[in-house]
Formats: sequence, C-alpha cells, structure tokens
Amino acid sequence: MFRTLTNRLIRVVGTNTDKQRLDSAAVRSAIRGLTRLGILVEGTSKFLRELKRIHTDLYAFVGNDVVRKYVARRGEGCFGDTRPSGSRRRLPEAARDV
Repeated sequence: MFRTLTNRLIRVVGTNTDKQRLDSAAVRSAIRGLTRLGILVEGTSKFLRELKRIHTDLYAFVGNDVVRKYVARRGEGCFGDTRPSGSRRRLPEAARDV
C-alpha cells in the first residue's frame, strides 16, 4: 500500500526520482534530540506562541505562571535550567501543565 501510494504521488506531482536530492542526507543531522521533558516543554512553548498569534482572545486565559515557564522561560520553576537528574521530577509537572 505504501509503495502504491508513493508511486501515485510521484506521478501526480511529477517528481524526478532519478537522482537523490543532495540535502536529503542532512535531515538526520538537523533533527535535535530531545528528552521527554524537552518534547513537552518545546511542544507547549510552540503551542502557546501560536495560540497568542492566532487566538489572542483565548491566550488571555492562559495563566501567568504557565506563560512565564514556557514562553518567557525566566524565573523560578522554569524548565530551561533543568539538569538531567531533575528531569524525572519535573516531567510530571510539565505533563500537568499540558
């Protein structure tokens, strides 16, 4: 099924598969490795920034503490300074915020 769908997409889009794109090998090195805590923090940060950009009215309901931890990333309890040893303790806190 995957091969059939891929071949159909290649035909419809008109992609030339004779040569591999030179930059496709760099994709793996451009991917940043994140911990579980890092994934939650980055995902929440990006969500809040988009919420503010697109739905300012809804963003107004987000608590100041959450904005401080995930958008401003300053002050006590901010996840930016979490050491690997503290990550296990901080993960449930980030999950509750999400």
